[in-house]
Amino acid sequence: MSAIEASKKKELEAMLDQLDNKVLVEWSKNSTITSEGESIYKQFCIACHAPDLNGGVIGRSLIDDQWEHGGTPMEIFSLVLNGSPADAKGFNGQKMQAWKDLLGPEKTAKAVAFVISKSPHVEKKDN
Repeated sequence: MSAIEASKKKELEAMLDQLDNKVLVEWSKNSTITSEGESIYKQFCIACHAPDLNGGVIGRSLIDDQWEHGGTPMEIFSLVLNGSPADAKGFNGQKMQAWKDLLGPEKTAKAVAFVISKSPHVEKKDN
């Protein structure tokens, strides 16, 4: 790994340590991050949430104003990372699986930034 790549990795790890609503909103405005997030979405999320983020039989819409488990960026991040709460009823009987083992926090944050960039109903406050 080059010195530049190592530096970028350290910078990213520091950013993830500081991850909050403000950071995710900032990331949702960064075309490089949202492009990476879109690629992650297309690979892992599209089957349940549809190409247009409108949801379907398995997954909820990500662009309507219904956020069952919270609509702040960090609440969405936590839901994707950890899956639906144990007591959740799910959507059409389906619960969101935890993606932390497969995606990890970096890819999860980028996918969430992409969703935030497309959803007019996510709470985009800087706190």
